Amino acid sequence: MYTKIIISLLILSHIFNDFYIQNDEMSITKRRNLKILWKHSLLFFVSALIITIPFICIYLIFYIFIITISHFFIDYLKICCDKSFKKVPSIIFFIIDQVLHIMFIFAMSPSFRSISLNYMGQRAATWLYESYPELGTIAGADIVYAILFVSCILFLINGGTVAVKLVLKLPKQLIYGQAVKSNKSMKGTAAKLRSIPQKTAQEMAAANQTCSHKAEFSNLDKSQYKYGEVIGILERIIIFLLIISGHYESIAFVIAAKSIARFKQFETNDFSDYYLVGTLSSSLIAIICACIFKYGII
Repeated sequence: MYTKIIISLLILSHIFNDFYIQNDEMSITKRRNLKILWKHSLLFFVSALIITIPFICIYLIFYIFIITISHFFIDYLKICCDKSFKKVPSIIFFIIDQVLHIMFIFAMSPSFRSISLNYMGQRAATWLYESYPELGTIAGADIVYAILFVSCILFLINGGTVAVKLVLKLPKQLIYGQAVKSNKSMKGTAAKLRSIPQKTAQEMAAANQTCSHKAEFSNLDKSQYKYGEVIGILERIIIFLLIISGHYESIAFVIAAKSIARFKQFETNDFSDYYLVGTLSSSLIAIICACIFKYGII
């Protein structure tokens, strides 16, 4: 009866832990320190217990513990893949990591069927219905809808920002992969070995040209950069709301408004490429999230 509610609460807990409780320092440190990775996983355990407190029982605690262990090993696998397959774009591992976390929560769903509200949850529900009789018309599906809506918004705010940053790193990673491949193919003779630094320098020069927007943006005030992040967040949220409400045609106005504000900067090819990649990736994240919420809601 409460299976879908528990699943949606665990998804909310995962998003909250990965993109809000976990800061940038923890995200970097856990790559080389297993203690920090265990800490990150245990924080998921604690947050999941708190969020699902109306349903807490010995069985649910055990199931959350299993999900916590899976959380550790999925993150550990992602870290190993990042180190072993440096030529593979990081965004690929990010997507796989998030999908595996959510899939494992769904895989545990048959175990939640026997779980119901505990004594504290029943007392809280009774108090709410007596104090606010209008809540009696709210069905379980409405609660699931509300929890997943909050989860999507939270993901679009911080998770979407992380994903867009990873997409913006793609050009540099692709150039790096080509350079590594070129260097390996030149290891035949001493002459080829001597030519590797020159080739690498040329490729790095090309990389600096295609990625010169970084030098441009490094001179900008940090507050201006944060404005760009806020604009991206608002863009994703607005597109998400427009799609789930069925106003698809209005998405064009969002993109147009954002483009008008940056119109003069389009004269620089590097900025226009950077802007286009960032805008398309941000919009794609919002569209995918909205489609999953609207058509794949549990």
